[in-house]
Amino acid sequence: MSIQERIRAIEEEMARTQINKATNRHLGVLKARIARLKEQEREKIEKSRGKKEEGYTIRKDGDATVVKDQLSGATIALPAISVTSTIVAV
Repeated sequence: MSIQERIRAIEEEMARTQINKATNRHLGVLKARIARLKEQEREKIEKSRGKKEEGYTIRKDGDATVVKDQLSGATIALPAISVTSTIVAV
């Protein structure tokens, strides 16, 4: 059974379920399942496309803020100084 078929089956079950206090939890569980299946489908599509470019991560350390602009490359601003005033000063 494909992901779309499973989502459709859950939506049909939700349509058949009467809405009241006793069935609220059941409907919530079904909505969570649909969300999980949609996420799996999105991930499956992304994997089939492949990565476009390499990513990178930067470890956060300290309180400084790094702002990248086109003119000077990167500017480091200390927490007590606003980013705008730092860029203007440079």
